[in-house]
Amino acid sequence: MMCERDEVIKKYKEKLEETAQCLDWMVRSMKIKHDATGIAVGDYSPELLVAIRLERELKEMGFGVKKENKATGQEEDEKR
Repeated sequence: MMCERDEVIKKYKEKLEETAQCLDWMVRSMKIKHDATGIAVGDYSPELLVAIRLERELKEMGFGVKKENKATGQEEDEKR
C-alpha cells in the first residue's frame, strides 16, 4: 500500500511527464513555424527558447517523449 508521500510523488511525476510531452509538441510546432518563415535559430522567440530549455531539463531528469530503438530494443530519447 502506498503512503501519502508516495502518492504525491507519483502525481508529480505524472504531471512532469505530461508537461514534458506538451513542451515537446509545442517546441516541434514552433520550430516548424519559425523554420517555415525563414527565421534563424539565433532569432527564435524568447518563449520558444524557454520551452526548449525546460524540455531539455525535463528530458535530463528522465521525463519526455521516448521511443524504442528497434536495433537494441531499448527506449531512448526521440531525436529532432
